[in-house]
Amino acid sequence: MGGGIGGGKGFTLGISFSLSRSRSDTTPQLRNVPGRETSAMNLSFSPTRNWTANWSTQYDLVTRQFSYHALSLQRDLRRWRASFTFNKTPAGNFSFSFNITLTDQPDIKFDYAQNTYAR
Repeated sequence: MGGGIGGGKGFTLGISFSLSRSRSDTTPQLRNVPGRETSAMNLSFSPTRNWTANWSTQYDLVTRQFSYHALSLQRDLRRWRASFTFNKTPAGNFSFSFNITLTDQPDIKFDYAQNTYAR
């Protein structure tokens, strides 16, 4: 799609479907195991000239629950690029990340990490 209001760009959307089942000639323990049916979606767009957004998710059609999410927002700040990411795994774990990069000097960096674990 072409540009829209505010100088943003169009969006892209991808949707996929996956189905897996056990073969009927396998062991008796596996004959009654339900198959997996999942649908995945990827969405990318630029709401303005300097912002980009990406969202990926996976939905389990058997359990009727979302199993995975990944969200990324990026902002171009002239000579800097800022990005924020959020991820949630099928196990329920999640992470946040924030990064600022100097585009002229990508080797200059200060690494900092903080982990928090629930007990």
